[in-house]
Parts: sequence; structure tokens; C-alpha cells
Amino acid sequence: VPFTGQDSVAVISQHINTPPTAPSYHNSNVPRVLEALIMRLLAKSPDDRPDSAADVSVELRRISASSSLITSVEQPLVVTGAGALQRVPWGRFAGRQEEMSQLKAVLETTLAGQGAIVMLAGEPGIGKTRLAKEFTVYASLRGAQILSGRCFESEGSIPYHPFIQAIQQYVRARPEDELRKELGTDAPEIARMVSEVRQRIPDLPEVPPQEGETDRLRMFDSVSNFIRNAARANPVVLLLDDLQWADKSSLAMLRHVARGIAADRVIILGCYRDVELEENNPLVEALAELRREPYYQRMVVRGLPFDDVHALMSTLGEQQVPLDFVREIHRATEGNPLFIEEILRNLVEEGQLVVDEGQWVSRAGGLPAWDIPEGIREIVKRRLSRLSDECLSILTPASAMPSGFTFGVLKEVTGEDEDRLLDLLDEALRAQVIRERKDAGSRGTGTYELAHTALRQTIYGELSAPRKVRLHRQLGEAIERSYESSLEPHLADLAYHFYRAASEGDVDKAIDYGRRAGERAMALLAYEEAARSYRLALRAAELESGRGDDERCRLLLALGEAETKAGQGDQAVDVIEQALTLAERLDDELGTRAALAHDQAVRRSRHAYSGRSIPILRQAIERLGEDDSPARSRLLATLADLPPLGITVEEQIALGREALAIAERVQDAQGVRVSYQALLAALSGPEYLDERTTLARELIRLGSE
Repeated sequence: VPFTGQDSVAVISQHINTPPTAPSYHNSNVPRVLEALIMRLLAKSPDDRPDSAADVSVELRRISASSSLITSVEQPLVVTGAGALQRVPWGRFAGRQEEMSQLKAVLETTLAGQGAIVMLAGEPGIGKTRLAKEFTVYASLRGAQILSGRCFESEGSIPYHPFIQAIQQYVRARPEDELRKELGTDAPEIARMVSEVRQRIPDLPEVPPQEGETDRLRMFDSVSNFIRNAARANPVVLLLDDLQWADKSSLAMLRHVARGIAADRVIILGCYRDVELEENNPLVEALAELRREPYYQRMVVRGLPFDDVHALMSTLGEQQVPLDFVREIHRATEGNPLFIEEILRNLVEEGQLVVDEGQWVSRAGGLPAWDIPEGIREIVKRRLSRLSDECLSILTPASAMPSGFTFGVLKEVTGEDEDRLLDLLDEALRAQVIRERKDAGSRGTGTYELAHTALRQTIYGELSAPRKVRLHRQLGEAIERSYESSLEPHLADLAYHFYRAASEGDVDKAIDYGRRAGERAMALLAYEEAARSYRLALRAAELESGRGDDERCRLLLALGEAETKAGQGDQAVDVIEQALTLAERLDDELGTRAALAHDQAVRRSRHAYSGRSIPILRQAIERLGEDDSPARSRLLATLADLPPLGITVEEQIALGREALAIAERVQDAQGVRVSYQALLAALSGPEYLDERTTLARELIRLGSE
């Protein structure tokens, strides 16, 4: 077998997570064509392996008949640079016995029927994700189902993306009859978020929309029920990686799901960078709420101690490493595994470490005066300097796409010939500065990403401000061309790139895509992400003087309505009051919408019992005049439904009756329902019991129709 480890779990984990070592690492005379076939046979993904044993047999006969085996090609005994880099079994796991013991103890508790929330916190590259993956291998051997999702460092992130990825894994792996049974009545709700559900079960009914928070709460309940139902057959480990980049909507869903797993065999295992958590990061608030649960615990992942660094380096080199060298590496990296591997990659690429007859040695012999960089960015710059200029040129646009890039978009933005671009991608893959994404949402799409955040930040950080602006414009235009027939899933990315390019004159596109991305997020019940998109559109509008009041008013209203539904009432009140100032100079339709939106925001803010919306509603009613209209009915009903502060109960009853009469005259079914609800609230005294009963029965009838 190509892997060794400290125990069986470590070996199995490497089979799942670690690329195999090339055979030529052990025997330098293995022909390249034979090695290529062996590596395909050892590929992690079935899609990357030969289709059948017959295909392997054909390939072996072809290799046998070729000159590559008949003619002996002497392989070099000393291998340096990129050739040596390919032979290192990067990504192996070593140490972390204490952390693994703690996680195993959590699993035992969960197997006994108690849920758990575990957050792995630590600096970038410290090994949180690798530890989590090692644990999930152990958990799967104990019978657990592993569902995983990852967040990305991008303002154009997809709402609920980590949960979508996790559910996609489950949906694709289950037979249709079992999937239908396990999702049950929640299937239509989950299908709104994960389109694969409807593809697998096409006869699902459509979900009727609900007003207010009911719609999103229903979807959250469905996801929570799905995870808990899945855990009845086998325990579930839900791995959510890079939570420091999670969108607010995903964090809202996380909080909801976490509250319901106390008595279920579910572990929510999260990873996040604690050093990057500023006070305004939405994860801070989410963690504060999660900490209230008695089954929550936080584990801080620190640097590897000296012995574990020695074990890791020995595992990578598949031989004992001189202790003096280990001490130098440990001192320079403080035990950070990413830093350790990047230093070793740099030393291999520089030729200071070489493979000599299958053993890693110093080019100078013995222990040289190692030139160890002092920071991760210095290492990254050294490694990038050894790439060709053409390869670096394709990494520049890649660095501006934190959530990954496809071959198609990269081809559009670089203008490279297809074959040449494939060669440059191969160069970057060989140098291990990019990798192909294999998660559920990216499989089969040819999506790549830079190998780690330090690479992306180093490349992007070297660009001047004007070059960044131009690059984002080019990326936006490349996405438009690549997905011309289906822009909807890419609206958030387009909004992000054109906003970044707005200072160069693409203001209209920035506003349009920001608005459309907000509307799509609202339809997906991702109110926090909708608010973010609307803010981008507003910021873009501010870059150009002379924009119309109507456009700004509508964007402010859209932002306020999104913030209201996201539970940010105080912010929404401030935003909508800005819109009200503009609406006074605009048409009655906007004035009515602004007044109603303001009332909804006030009800969800600290001003709920202040009567703050009363004068605004009265002013909007006055502007409409005495003519019957659905808008007048809605405003009157809203005023009737307020807490009785600054308005008498008698006036509210009269307003409610007038609202109902108008709604019936103009045949506004929605207005009738709203008026009934307002009257029910206003008719609070015992003398109105019979009328309240009649109204309640009418509401039930309307709801059942």
C-alpha cells in the first residue's frame, strides 16, 4: 500500500485525504508512462480512474509494446526541483493525540444519544481542517455519516452555501425511495435551497409563500428536521469549515439547527480562524449565542510541539530527519503545519533538499546553513518567483476570485489559447500553488482555487489599486460572457466584481447586479445576503453624482425591508427614514411603500412601543386623499393594528372598520385579510367577543381557500 501511519485510522485517513506518493520516489527506474497509469489507478475520485479493468489491460499492453519499456531510459539518481516536489507525500497527519482524544470522547457521548457543538479555533494553517478530517474518518468507521460544507472568502458567496454542500452530498448518495422517505414532508422546503432534491424527486409540490419570518422559519425547521431525521439511522457529523467567512444567512441557519440537537446523535463540528475575528464579524454574535448551549465546547488548536513536528517531517520524508534541522524548522514556524510544509516546499524547489537514491538529503551534505524564511509571505513570494511569467499572469485573475475559478472564466479573462492555458494550469498544479476543488458543489465543473489564502493574499496584495479595478471589471465581463444564458446563480459574483470596478465607470452595472443579487437572495430567504447586495448597489450609486432620487429611494427601501426581515430593526428604521425623506418628493406609491416598511421595521426595533410610526402613517394616508384604494386600506389597517400608544382604542376600531370596508369595495382579498387581523387586535374588550369570534372564523376560512 502507498501509505503508512501511526494507527489504522491514520492509514485509512491518508487513503481518503492524501495524494499517493509516486512509485518513482521508491524506485527511480519506474517508466513515466507506467507511473502515470499507476497514479490514475490510485486517484481519489472514481471519475479520475480508468473506466474498467479492460481499459487498464489495454493500456498495459500499449505500454509494454512501447519503447518506454523496451528501451531503458536511465532515471537520474538525484532528483531536484519540481520533480522532487511531486514525490513528497504532502498533507499527511501526525501528532494531535490529545485533540483526537477529546473529539473521540465527544463522539462516544453522541453515540449514546446526546448532541454536541464543537468549534475548532486557531490561526491560519494550524491544522484545524486536517484535524477535523482525521476525526471524520474515525467517526465514519464508528458508523457516522459525514456531511461537510465550506465557506469562502468572497463578498459574492452563495447564501447557505455550506449547508447546500452538505445536503447535496447526502442527496446524491441516497437511493430515491429512501431519500423520499427520509426527507418526508420537508422535501419541498429543502428543494427551494438545494435544487438537486427536485431533480431526484421531480413530483414535489411547490411551496406556497408565507408572509414575514414564517417563510424562512419554515425552511430552517425543514433543514433541522432533515439533519435530525438522518441521524436516526446513523449518527451525523456536520463539518462546517472556515466559518470566519460564513454569510449571515448561513450563521442564522447554524444557530437554528444547533438549538435543536440536544437529544439527537448529531455533532456540529466547526472550524474558524480566531485571529481574524473582528468585533463586526457576524460569527462573533453567532458564537456568543452557541455558547449558551450546555453541549457547546471550544477547542483551541495550537502549534505542534517539537516531537510532533519531528514526526510530521519524518512522515513527509519517509525517513528520520536530523534533530537539528527539526529544531530550526520548529523555531521558525512555532509548529504551524502549513508553514512547515511551505518551508519544505521552498527548500525542495530551491534545490537545498534533494532526493538521492530514494533518500532526502541536503545538496551540500549533512546539515547546511538552512536559508529559512521568517514569514509565510516571504516563502510564498520565493515559490512564486520560480514560476514562469505566463503562469503568474493567470494566477493574478485567480487571486481576485476567492471562491474559486473555472477554466471557462479564466480563458475568457486571460484570452489564452485553450491548449496553452491547460499547460499553464498544469504548471501551477505541478508547483502545488493551485488545486482542483472536489467538494459537492464543484464536482464536474472544473473549478480550481489557489492552494491557500496566503497565496491569494500575496498575489492580490501586490496589485496596485488601478490594476485591481481593471481586473475586477475584466472578471465581471468574463463571467457575463461565460454564463450569458444563465446569469442567476452568478449575480452575487457579478455584483461584487462590478462594484469593485465601479470607480472606473461601471456604476450602472454595479447597481443593476447589486439590485438583482439582492432580489434573488430575498427569494431564497437569505435576507442578510440580500441586505449586503443592496448595500453594494447603494455604495456604487454614491460614486456618481446626479443619480436620481427615485433609484436611491427604491434601493434604500429594498435594503430596509431586507434588514427588517433579517431582524436588524434598528438599522432598518434608520435606512427607511432616509427613504421617507426622498419619497416625500416622489410618487404616492413609493410613499405608501416606505410608510408600511417603516412600520414593520419599528415593530422589530427598540422603538416598538414608542408610537414612532404613527405620524408617518397619518401623513401617508393624507397624501392619498379620500378615494378608495388598496393602498389606503392597507395604511388604515396598519394604523389600527399598532400598540395603543399615542392613539386611542376607539380610533383604532374606527380605522379598522374603514379599512375593511374599503378593501371589500375594491375587492382586495389581501386587504380584507389584513383588516380582519387589525380589527381582531383593536377589538380587545370582552364586549367585542362575538365580533372577534366572527372575524376569527372568517380568517380561518380565508386561510383554507
